[in-house]
Amino acid sequence: MERSYAEQIQQDPTHARHIVNDALNKLFQRGQQAVGQLENQTNQVDHEDLIALLAERGNMSRQEAEQKIAEWEQEYHRLRQQGEEVLNQTKQETERLQAKARAKLEQARIEAKHNAREAAEATTKAIGRMALIAFAVIMIGAVAGGIGGIAGAGVTIPVVEIEQADNVQPTPLVTPVDQGILTPTPVNTPAL
Repeated sequence: MERSYAEQIQQDPTHARHIVNDALNKLFQRGQQAVGQLENQTNQVDHEDLIALLAERGNMSRQEAEQKIAEWEQEYHRLRQQGEEVLNQTKQETERLQAKARAKLEQARIEAKHNAREAAEATTKAIGRMALIAFAVIMIGAVAGGIGGIAGAGVTIPVVEIEQADNVQPTPLVTPVDQGILTPTPVNTPAL
């Protein structure tokens, strides 16, 4: 079963314009088909047979029957012309509404783009401010840490003494060389 046009638009609003156009085209085609079928049916009736039938069963003269059929034909043509005018007016109104909808859609797109740009600019500014604040906090923390280090340090630097075992001789880690370049000396560690 085919979904209604409203359901199609709800499920895929981006194609609303095409769905509405399809619906209106089908409506206009059906109207034109109905008019064409009516014309075919009226053309198929033999004019002379209709006059004779109307005169015989309508209790009127042939001249009155011809006049009555002429009135009916005039009324048919008048109604047909009105139908075509309504159809044309409907098409024009549809085109006007479509143009209006397209203009509103374009305006909404422009506004959305503008709003997105403004939001991006506001976000960029906020991130910049946050980065500046973070930098200031880091600098304040560094200064506070330095001041705290100075205030917390004693006048003398504590020294730790290490006892040396009697059987181990201290070996310098670096020995001088003739040309002033220092070279590492292997360290012998005592076996435990």
